[in-house]
Amino acid sequence: MSAFTHIYDEDLEIWRHFEIPDQPAWVLINGDGTSQVIVGQLGFDGITEAVETLIDG
Repeated sequence: MSAFTHIYDEDLEIWRHFEIPDQPAWVLINGDGTSQVIVGQLGFDGITEAVETLIDG
């Protein structure tokens, strides 16, 4: 079971759009379309902090 939506980006369109250089990478997008790209591994605390930062603007 997964708590996150995973996208299979066979043509690398999403990678190019968000300028993702390599894996692992996270793209967090809030309700108004603001996004944040984080390259590297994130544990639960790192994901929580990144989401809170994005929400708080």
